[in-house]
Amino acid sequence: TIQSGIDPVLPGAPKRLAVSNIEAFSVVLQFTPGFDGNSSVTKWTVQAQSLRNSTWDTIWEVTDPEATTLTVSNLTPFMEYALRLVANNVVGPSPPSEPTQHFQTIQAPPS
Repeated sequence: TIQSGIDPVLPGAPKRLAVSNIEAFSVVLQFTPGFDGNSSVTKWTVQAQSLRNSTWDTIWEVTDPEATTLTVSNLTPFMEYALRLVANNVVGPSPPSEPTQHFQTIQAPPS
């Protein structure tokens, strides 16, 4: 049994989100992790809002505690999005980050 003597708490929201490498179906999301809540981040949850839908929907989840860059896939071509990020640890989810600026995925070539 390993005990740190410090109880874990909810993690802090990630900060300074930036979107790059915008493709038809994916983007790269860079960020600075917030406070980890005295426990490793177990999962990053990416939420998206499109101009067609004002709600925030979970679109991608990654298990990589040390991540500061995520490739977010399964996006719709030629769609405008904003993204935000939630850190999860053993206690639960952080508050969501501030959203990214809106961006538009590129058009996909004809199939």
